[in-house]
Amino acid sequence: MSVKNSQQLKQLQTRKAKLEVDIKALEKDAKEKQQAHSKALNALKSVCREISDLQNSEIVVSEHAIIRFMERAMGLDIEQIKQQILTADNVRAIEAMGDGKYPGPEGLSVVVKNRTVVSVA
Repeated sequence: MSVKNSQQLKQLQTRKAKLEVDIKALEKDAKEKQQAHSKALNALKSVCREISDLQNSEIVVSEHAIIRFMERAMGLDIEQIKQQILTADNVRAIEAMGDGKYPGPEGLSVVVKNRTVVSVA
């Protein structure tokens, strides 16, 4: 074998050894990723089962239905309630200052985020 061929063979053998090491590392990473994937799938299945169990456990009455019941069966005037929560003073304050807590009816606070009353506390 010529010196040139001998050098080329040595270079190829070195490259081969490096590629084999790289492949082993990638196989190890792939196995770890597969295990993590399987673990995540199992966790997702568990959460889906819990959701299903909760959804099937009891009948739920939405807040919308409760509000409509209070409005229609109990005679509550929802527009009047909105006006009590969002007074003219609060409208001016919200326009000027934006998000925050503002004085509300009955000593409560009106909580505003993104120009929406999100709570009365």
